[in-house]
Amino acid sequence: MDHERMETFIGDTCRIEGTLNVEHGITISGRFKGNIKAGGKVIISSTGEIQADIEADELVTAGKITGNITAKKRTVIHSTGSIIGKLKTDKLLLEEGGVLNGDINMGASSAPAHEIKNRPHEKEKSE
Repeated sequence: MDHERMETFIGDTCRIEGTLNVEHGITISGRFKGNIKAGGKVIISSTGEIQADIEADELVTAGKITGNITAKKRTVIHSTGSIIGKLKTDKLLLEEGGVLNGDINMGASSAPAHEIKNRPHEKEKSE
């Protein structure tokens, strides 16, 4: 399977809600709310605004993402990009100016980001 192939594009004037399942990659320049599952790379351009849980091989963002993310291979947050939520990824590249607010789990753990539980000491603080 060619994971660099981009077959799906959502333009900057599009507003979509729902579930996206794509075999290869997807580029989103508009607004999306829901769930995204991709067999390749998910690219969010600087005009992209995403409120979604995302599962993909790779995630590259220059836009804004709120949600739980599982990127199997790597995550890249460009200087204009932001992620607010739980992130599970093997490798992370955060450019100066990029924003990452949330829990981060890196390495070999296979649980998707939405299944990562609070650590016991965090639970105690919130009670």
